[in-house]
Amino acid sequence: MFLPPAERNMRTFLSMLMVLIVSEDKQSDDEIITGVLKDSVLLPCNCSGINFNKDFKWQKEQPNKIPVFNNVSKFNGTYEHRGKTFLNETNNNCSILLTNITADDQGEYSCRFYYKEQYTKRNVYLNIAASYSLCNNSNNLNGDFQCDVIGRYGDPEIQWNLDGKILTNSSTTNIINSNFMNVSTGRYEFHSKLTTILNTASEPRPTCHVKAKGISTIISPDCGTAGNYAKSQGLKENGKPNYKMPYFKVISIMLVLGLCLVLWRRRKSSTSSPRTREAGADNSYC
Repeated sequence: MFLPPAERNMRTFLSMLMVLIVSEDKQSDDEIITGVLKDSVLLPCNCSGINFNKDFKWQKEQPNKIPVFNNVSKFNGTYEHRGKTFLNETNNNCSILLTNITADDQGEYSCRFYYKEQYTKRNVYLNIAASYSLCNNSNNLNGDFQCDVIGRYGDPEIQWNLDGKILTNSSTTNIINSNFMNVSTGRYEFHSKLTTILNTASEPRPTCHVKAKGISTIISPDCGTAGNYAKSQGLKENGKPNYKMPYFKVISIMLVLGLCLVLWRRRKSSTSSPRTREAGADNSYC
């Protein structure tokens, strides 16, 4: 059937457009897995019908091509002591388990295996997230506010916000940040103190936010863990001074005072003169 040139061009254009749409949809079908920094994550791959006489491998595709695993040399590079495969347990499970994941593990991975004499590929995108516990002591009416953050990722960004605006050091606002690595817990602790002369007596009040640089962020409000720093600095969770004294200190002070009183009475009794004691004895018979 003869078609006018304009209609042939339109059909060609529509065919090319459909190819682009299908290709884009195929890429969007890649499975997305989220792993928490320093934890373990499973990269799934169902390889039913795999030909074990051919190569099977995992490879990181983006942002850089890096070999991860193959059935000859096993795990490679930084994955050597952090990877586990399940090929010995089932013939259709080519998944791999990565432990102690880092921010550098984020990216697109491919699982490649032979099926019916040709390579089959499964793509997985690994998204890395940093998890933080955050205690926002923003109920102080005196202009002082405390923000305490604890997590395993040492490169976060802490910001103070008031009524939708980011607060920075200025003539009306002073922000002091500190951080250290807690060796006993293996976690980073970040502390930010905000002092301002802005009107914070009414809502809204300053609030702090934390965001990991380069990766996703998971925030868990927790003044039981992150708030321990504020308590150690003499602040309650609402930001007001905490003058509560531990019980063992009260008991120690009471024991010292009691001992001092006993010693004082003994000394007073031993320094009284015999004449005074005799006079007191004679008076007792009067």
